[in-house]
Amino acid sequence: MAKPKTKTLENVKESLPPAMRWGMECRDFLNGKTIKNCRYLTKEELVACFGTDDMDAPLVIEFTDGHWMFPMSDDEGNNAGALATSHEGMLSTIPVVGR
Repeated sequence: MAKPKTKTLENVKESLPPAMRWGMECRDFLNGKTIKNCRYLTKEELVACFGTDDMDAPLVIEFTDGHWMFPMSDDEGNNAGALATSHEGMLSTIPVVGR
């Protein structure tokens, strides 16, 4: 007789709707982080990340624990992405910048 599959957090996460599962992953990654620096990707980093510097550069958010993140236009990394914010002024959208 086959042994029943043990319920683990990973098994439970896999059975959740994608928005809930990804929300949990993002929460676990981002909660408690402290921003150390914000800047735009350099030409060298564009080549390393996207294989070209012939595109706009996204804002990079660097954290004190060494992790970082930046927006992309899609999950395949086809281009940089802008960020919408709750700021009621010039920074209501953080744009990509031309290189």
